[in-house]
Amino acid sequence: MPRSALEVNVLAGGGAGLIETSATYPLDLAKTRQQLSVKASASVPATLRDVVREGGMRGLYAGISAPLISEVPRHALKFTMNGVFKERLAVVWPEPRSFGGGVAHATLAGSLAGASETLIHTPFEVVKIRMQQQSAGAGVAATARQVVQAEGALGLYTGLEAYALRQIVWNGGFFGLLGLGNATLPPTAADSKTLRDFLLGLMAGSTATVLNNPLDVAKSRIQAAKASKEAAAAAPSGRWSLAVTADILRREGMRGMCKGLPARLYRSAPGHGLLYMGFELISGMIR
Repeated sequence: MPRSALEVNVLAGGGAGLIETSATYPLDLAKTRQQLSVKASASVPATLRDVVREGGMRGLYAGISAPLISEVPRHALKFTMNGVFKERLAVVWPEPRSFGGGVAHATLAGSLAGASETLIHTPFEVVKIRMQQQSAGAGVAATARQVVQAEGALGLYTGLEAYALRQIVWNGGFFGLLGLGNATLPPTAADSKTLRDFLLGLMAGSTATVLNNPLDVAKSRIQAAKASKEAAAAAPSGRWSLAVTADILRREGMRGMCKGLPARLYRSAPGHGLLYMGFELISGMIR
């Protein structure tokens, strides 16, 4: 990849991640609270009210320092590695590509990018999940130290397999649908490329979120399991995502597989619209 393209992906991906995380974080917190409960989930507004009652308005942003520290480099890495893999996979799907080849090319490049980002991001995700279990508590560094002291350094990589599988499914779906949309949709919506990019990101992100939600529930429970007895009871099958997912389906049915999905969709619909729109806006400005 030319240096200029690499710089564009790094800067635009990081900036887009900062915008998306700051705007949608309270809904991510509500999603985690819902997923960690084995009881019937309260609605998203009710969950947010409980959070405010426990920790005040600051409670809505409990644990945000972890994703703020990590999301800028993670999204920079996501878009950068997606570009790198698209270039490498051009050997398999050279130009000109068929319609199906173009979508497959975008999907596989996105899946590989999703797998690669988990190596850097998993410790931040573990710390965020632990912080989100309580509305108030230790900061990022203190929470990370607690995990290491209680579980060793590898504790920061709890749920790596679950997180990697979740990201493979989500990124493959997201970038594959972006490729499909860019190949079939008109270049503007209501004469606006920005609006078109927002709507495309919204649709791609929302669909990918529905596809990987069972894996997201399993990931949250695996990463929280050692922090409380309730969380451990919610993931009795251990550390492997497919086993935990099957156990959730057996014990809680499809309702359990969909836990946190409304909160994720409330977040992903505007959030991933902002993410893709922000990436295209910033990359256009840089170019």
